[in-house]
Amino acid sequence: MNQKAQTVAALAESTASQLTSSHAEWTAFLEAVGRLYKYPYSEQVLIYAQRPEATACASYDVWNTRMGRSVRRGSKGIGLLSSDGVRYVFDISDTVGRDGSRRPYLWEYRDEHSDAVTAALAEKYGITDEGGLPYQLEAIAQELAGEYWEQNWVDILASTPGSFLEDLDELNVEVAFREAATVSTTYALLSRCGLNPGEYFSHEDFQPVFDFNTPDAITALGTAVSTGSEQVLRQIEVTIKNFERTRRIERRELYGEQPDLLAGGGLPAAQVRGGNAIDFGEIRTDEGAVSSGGAPGAVQPADTQREADGSSDRNRADGGPAVGADNAGAEGEHGPDRTDEGQRPHEVGGPDEQREGESGGNDTQRADLPVTLPAIDYNAVGPTGLQFSHRALNTEVIPYFEDVSEKRELLLKSDALKKRQVEVAEYFAANSAPDERISFVKSLFNNTYTEIILDSRQRVGYRAYDDVLHLWRGAYTSREQEEYLSWEDVASAIEGLMQDGLWAEPMEQLTLQVDVPEEPVKDEDYIPNLFELAGSTIPLISKPVESTVPVRPLVSQEVIDMALTLGANDRESRLRIIAEFMKGKSLEENTRFLQKHYKENGAGFYIGERKYSLWYNEADLQIAPARAP
Repeated sequence: MNQKAQTVAALAESTASQLTSSHAEWTAFLEAVGRLYKYPYSEQVLIYAQRPEATACASYDVWNTRMGRSVRRGSKGIGLLSSDGVRYVFDISDTVGRDGSRRPYLWEYRDEHSDAVTAALAEKYGITDEGGLPYQLEAIAQELAGEYWEQNWVDILASTPGSFLEDLDELNVEVAFREAATVSTTYALLSRCGLNPGEYFSHEDFQPVFDFNTPDAITALGTAVSTGSEQVLRQIEVTIKNFERTRRIERRELYGEQPDLLAGGGLPAAQVRGGNAIDFGEIRTDEGAVSSGGAPGAVQPADTQREADGSSDRNRADGGPAVGADNAGAEGEHGPDRTDEGQRPHEVGGPDEQREGESGGNDTQRADLPVTLPAIDYNAVGPTGLQFSHRALNTEVIPYFEDVSEKRELLLKSDALKKRQVEVAEYFAANSAPDERISFVKSLFNNTYTEIILDSRQRVGYRAYDDVLHLWRGAYTSREQEEYLSWEDVASAIEGLMQDGLWAEPMEQLTLQVDVPEEPVKDEDYIPNLFELAGSTIPLISKPVESTVPVRPLVSQEVIDMALTLGANDRESRLRIIAEFMKGKSLEENTRFLQKHYKENGAGFYIGERKYSLWYNEADLQIAPARAP
């Protein structure tokens, strides 16, 4: 590592080690995470250290060539670690516009976006907006924190030595991590959406954060917060873009307004995918003074997959000195060294940017993928709202996606289907007509590019169109294989997963019967204690039985115990319940927690060869033996 890189690495370590030193420092960093959500955690730390008020960053060449903006002479670049040492970016505040120059697209959440945003988040995460957007964001953050723990718990536990977490057992480390990641991610999301986080959180809510007090522990927590925030904010960004685009189209249709055109006519040109990276270039000159020293600990390797975005005028008075390029070139000048900045398809300078003075542009729809796509005619949609055809987008010949097991796992884990398997199974059980099944399955998808990681760590993705479901292997921008499945084939594939026992079963509608016990009771007012009698059950009716004898048990205590140990229909449910009950809250508080946690759902389970069905909602939990086929 050369001297420049060593200096930047030392700054990163010293800054990271102080992030959780106080409530004010951590929340200030979380606001920066919200603005810079397209950068990885390691680069968010460096930008925060050198330019805490930064809103949109890009290299010298991107500002000068793509955006038509000049970097002010004497501006100091923000030093970021790269595989070649150090690369420099400049904030938009370091630039000045020229004729025909562009400004980066910085979305802003407004009340008029509420319905569209909450609906899109509910579609993606299966979490509704009961209570409003802030509470929906908190529930999503909680789910993402749990998923991150499940995928990275070994690394998180390895980061605890030397921290306040060191003497805790695994369960308590998990509880602390989930709580710290949830409150921190929610704070960053609320901040970026312009919703005052201080109205929802107090200083005490951040107590679990302060146990992450070593560089390694802070990096583990910060990376989780950065990853979760990026995922949610990208979805919100896409939704707001689509909302604004639709409104412009409607305004054009109503009032005859023209779409935003370039100076010579036509829509902005889309970037063309080629290889694994888009070369935006970079400038390097002499670096300025940097802070020396730093706390020990690992620094997360630089990740060039994301870039900055956001809006805020916040300044941090005690921010560290800038690491960057002294005497940045004037208009048209370039430094002596130029290197590949890396793959940044969403870098400032892409097709989402606006020319100075214009109200908008013809940007393309994206979800969580770092891709740049050709322009799409959003008026051309099929009856389900999906873009009518994929054919205009694909001009390359890419090898066939061959691995059937990977494609099946992709369907099982897709955002559109994974939480609706029971619903799909019930529909297939009630409707055997192929056309009806196809229309139903298609209705579960939207115009979103989505990528997931399989159990084998292979990256795959999909995008739905009205005529096909596009599947690919690898990252979209450099996909190695792909397949266009007809919706008939998709429905058949789902049916095959059902037949192989890999798909959730439909909930069975049971007819419950009440029998009387074989032996009469001595006291007609006698009410059995369900937790004292070996053969007791949970009643399955809300009205009292008109009988002078008690209800004969339908299920045994063993069945009741099994149902209670299952938790809600969520693999992390039991851990959440245990963690909540360990807080020593009152019976009423625990009851409210369970009502909110279980919601309305169901499950099935076996004891021996006997199958039982379980239903629950906010009122009660019901158990009964499944009806024989």
